[in-house]
Amino acid sequence: MLDLRQRDFSAPILQATGLPRRLFPRLVEAGQPIGALLPEAAALLGLPVGIPVISAGHDTQFALFGAGAGQDEPVLSSGTWEILMVRSAQVDTSLLCDYSGSTCELDSQPGRYNPGMQWLASGVLEWVRKLLYSADTPWQTLIDEAQAIPPGAQGVRMQCDLLASQHAGWQGVTLNTTRGHFYRAALEGLSDQLAQHLQTLEKIGGFRAKELLLVGGGSRNALWNQIKANRLGIPIKVLDDAETTVAGAAMFGWYGVGEFSSPEQARAQVAYRYRYFWPQTEPELIEEA
Repeated sequence: MLDLRQRDFSAPILQATGLPRRLFPRLVEAGQPIGALLPEAAALLGLPVGIPVISAGHDTQFALFGAGAGQDEPVLSSGTWEILMVRSAQVDTSLLCDYSGSTCELDSQPGRYNPGMQWLASGVLEWVRKLLYSADTPWQTLIDEAQAIPPGAQGVRMQCDLLASQHAGWQGVTLNTTRGHFYRAALEGLSDQLAQHLQTLEKIGGFRAKELLLVGGGSRNALWNQIKANRLGIPIKVLDDAETTVAGAAMFGWYGVGEFSSPEQARAQVAYRYRYFWPQTEPELIEEA
């Protein structure tokens, strides 16, 4: 119901549905003061009455900003699901209906958009672990076994869309196939999915990725990070700090109360630390910055 370019509810859609505009709240930008904390809310929160209340936003909006992402720098939040988003100055909304899992939100700052893609990721790896390993098997065991298998998993491939595809599963299995092959094929199959989704996102957002910023629990898997870098052909930049959403919201809060002149100035106070995974390098050759 939102007109992305007007950053307001769509008048044509409201008219078509018969819903009056007065039923919907006034939209404000992130970081804008919207009032003071009332006594009842202050008592519930244990905070002083009258302190400023600053507008916030959606978690992924602040995760992008809090991760240090600039314009046209895609960010992948890797967990049970992977969410790939970017801060772009343009978006082709006509393409959104053509790709399953595509979305578009407003950026935390005016003049930008957050097109994105999402799909099941670590949920696939969790299923593989449950299927082939005991419940108490450490993840590092799976990683070590997959590390011993050469790239390409000796012909074993996996179609990883376990939610929608009737062809999901492994192909190229032989009598010599081990569970390490299955897990490595899953990592490589998910990396293929990432490559396809990044190409789609580049079309929707009108940009070309030079590197990928990676956050979330999936970023702890160094082998997977390396496979992603090799598959994409661009550096993978892993952020050490996982709390990017909280950090991003705090930056706009600092700006909203006048501590800093802009959210960017607030973000400039943060010393980000990244680990880089370069295409065609070994996992132990990680560069820290």
